[in-house]
Amino acid sequence: MSPQPSQQNRPRGPLPPPPRKPEPKLSPGSWYMLFLAAIFLDLVQMGVGATGIGLPINTVVDLAVGGALYFLFFMKGMLDWRLTLSVLGATAVDAGTGGVFPAWTFDIAYAWVINDGSSALRGVPLIGGKIERAVQTVASKGRTPPKGPSA
Repeated sequence: MSPQPSQQNRPRGPLPPPPRKPEPKLSPGSWYMLFLAAIFLDLVQMGVGATGIGLPINTVVDLAVGGALYFLFFMKGMLDWRLTLSVLGATAVDAGTGGVFPAWTFDIAYAWVINDGSSALRGVPLIGGKIERAVQTVASKGRTPPKGPSA
């Protein structure tokens, strides 16, 4: 009696474990709080900047926030040259514009996308795969990743 066709292609022995999903570097709640704090800070800085007294205050705040973000990313093992340049750039742009540009919100968004957000972007209809591929290209330091099912 020959084996049935469905049994011929079955692997023999134990099945390999399913691939593990990479652990997020920050929890979704932590990212949410960082986004809220960045949006709040940018809005307050825009309001204070509109009064005319914001330039000296915003400069001090920008240096403190930039240092705190740098320390947070360092402690979580997320800090690389891209995030270092991002934090330094956001500090310079926000201090240089007197706080009227939402640099902290963009900086947190960039940090989320290159660390934990690319897998969440996969579910966006029509553009999710393209966004994920672009993030993978940036994350691989310019090397184009191989074409996969999301391309």
